[in-house]
Amino acid sequence: MPENEAQRIAEKLATAAVVWNDLKTDRTSSVKFDIDQMLNLETGTVLDVAYTYSRSLSILSRAEDLLESLATVEPLFTEDAERQLVAAFSNFKDVILKSANERAPHHLVAYMQGLSRLHGKFYESCRVLGNNVPPESQKLRLDLHTAYVRIIDRGFSLLNIEVPARV
Repeated sequence: MPENEAQRIAEKLATAAVVWNDLKTDRTSSVKFDIDQMLNLETGTVLDVAYTYSRSLSILSRAEDLLESLATVEPLFTEDAERQLVAAFSNFKDVILKSANERAPHHLVAYMQGLSRLHGKFYESCRVLGNNVPPESQKLRLDLHTAYVRIIDRGFSLLNIEVPARV
């Protein structure tokens, strides 16, 4: 990666980390500025969410040609992680409404953190690409990655947080 691109990505992520830190806290609570906490990949920070988002974008990019050949394949659920992710997707609208009605973006941040953790479990247990993955599973899993990217992208947009596609 060229140095100027790495610098641009680092600046976007640093800005996102500060904004995320502010928005993750209920407005009636004090905000603690702890740079180490903001940049920790294991605590549901924006970096963790941005990483899972970037990983899904990468998978979808590598599978572009495959998506066309799977257009007529009927998706098939085979793993609990797939079902859990879909169940979490179904809460997105309610979380947005709650965040807007209460003027409390921390609900959306918490949802995105939880969704990112679920997505991580899905990613670890549900291989997408490869000859040993049945087309029905590939179709479903690519659809789940697509839905995840759309939801996280929309969440970042609503929070006015810009993250790079490549982390």
